[in-house]
Amino acid sequence: MHATHQFFLTKRSLYLLVINARENEQQNRLEYWLKIIQSFGGDSPIILVGNKIDDHPLDLDQTGLRKKYENIKDIVPISCKTGAGIENLLLIIKRELANLEGINEPLPKSWFQVKTHLEKMKKDYILYHEYQSICQDQEINEKLKQSTLIELLHQLGIVLNFRDDFGLKGVPVLNPEWVTNGVYKILNDNLLMTQFRGILTFQELKRILDPVKYPDDKPEFIIKMMEKFELCFPLDNRDKYLIPDLLPKEEPATGEWENVLAFEYHYNILPSSIISRFIVRMHHQADKKTWWRSGIVLKSGNNRALLKSDQEDRKIFIFISGNSSTRRELLAIIRSQFDSIHQTIKGLEAKEKVPIPGYSGIFADYKNLLVYAERNSPYIPEGLTETFNALELLNGIESEAERRKRQNRGIIGSQKPPEPTVPQKPEKPTISSAERGIALAMALAVLITFIVLILNPRSMNGSALAIVRFLASAFAGIAGYLVSGDLGLKSSIPFMRTKTQVKATGAFAAFILVFLLFYMGVPTSEITPQPTPTP
Repeated sequence: MHATHQFFLTKRSLYLLVINARENEQQNRLEYWLKIIQSFGGDSPIILVGNKIDDHPLDLDQTGLRKKYENIKDIVPISCKTGAGIENLLLIIKRELANLEGINEPLPKSWFQVKTHLEKMKKDYILYHEYQSICQDQEINEKLKQSTLIELLHQLGIVLNFRDDFGLKGVPVLNPEWVTNGVYKILNDNLLMTQFRGILTFQELKRILDPVKYPDDKPEFIIKMMEKFELCFPLDNRDKYLIPDLLPKEEPATGEWENVLAFEYHYNILPSSIISRFIVRMHHQADKKTWWRSGIVLKSGNNRALLKSDQEDRKIFIFISGNSSTRRELLAIIRSQFDSIHQTIKGLEAKEKVPIPGYSGIFADYKNLLVYAERNSPYIPEGLTETFNALELLNGIESEAERRKRQNRGIIGSQKPPEPTVPQKPEKPTISSAERGIALAMALAVLITFIVLILNPRSMNGSALAIVRFLASAFAGIAGYLVSGDLGLKSSIPFMRTKTQVKATGAFAAFILVFLLFYMGVPTSEITPQPTPTP
């Protein structure tokens, strides 16, 4: 359970996944662990080991597993009892270690000597300035090179160095086994789980950790490491720490949760560390310290929120009660924390689900709703025939300002979802040759009329010119309507989403432009009427 945390599962590693040959794939939770390794270990190679073949042969769909999980390099049946297959397993381990990224990359001789020196050291930790002295002995004097080398050794698992994370001067360069053994001892302490219900004191810490291996302030350093990696958090005073993974499994009484704002996350794989890390991050807002291993109750102003995970269904449920006008604000805070946690786990698929009002248990995919809202198309949830307004469903869980903020942060659409099938309105055919000819003829008629009137303005009085102005503008408007809808301007003109809107705008603009052109450019006749002779 605790190994699901990325503190223990790292990249650039070789993983041995050991299962019981007497149990089936479901009992071994085989695919769960393969997905966990993919999420935290990236493309790291995996050797699948089936133990206890002396009791039962290893029975797996090996071809199917290899196709589905390409980083499975070998599947090895063994028996620790009889020793069968152990020698073959060792050969495969050596082969895969030799193929690991970075193993065969050449290093400068001085860098290699520092690496060898650290590997041979008997100490579990040294101070950073001691590491710098070792570098200087090998004429590695530049701080940048020293920092680059320690980062490389950290990635290879030769040392652990978190000076950048802790921001502490003189933080030790550590023996990885010294750190992981200390953390494992704490997380696997039976009394801490059963009697102290996940609450760790410094007195208990000294009981758990060997004072010879962890003298002086080193137990406190281990706790700081756990706190940094969101494995625990300090309680009211810093003499006590709570470890969420060691809390009781039993869900306590949390109150009534009717007429609430609901929201869900659906996962391809749900590591237990997601909810425990959320508890660590949000413990300061816990309502009366109501928390358990898979959930927590939060309080913010007049709102309460219930969050709990279901490991088997791979879902996290969120319910928010209280003042309806501020529920969305609390949900935004909760989602922000989950967004941050999800982004640290490569390969994790977390789908946000929006509730359908009036239909308990029916949800819509959040990213699908964004697409429907953008297209202004009606949305029909799976299993229903009733249509819903996608934008109204989205506004039920977040404000438009919050949605824009999430889009600007790059959370929405960072992984482009498959395009949903949206019923499209039939598009009108593009402009025909006849329409194009009519538009061109009208435009030429307007142009010729304008030129004639400019060259011979005295041939028409004011009344006749007013009629010409109107007809020319009408011709221009019709030509503008026929042509403007096919110019690909929809994305450029504000508020213009359809071709009809663009055509109407083009027609109106052409009418006004030509009318003003004729009004300003063509004067009325200056011929004064002759007086009628008197008989």
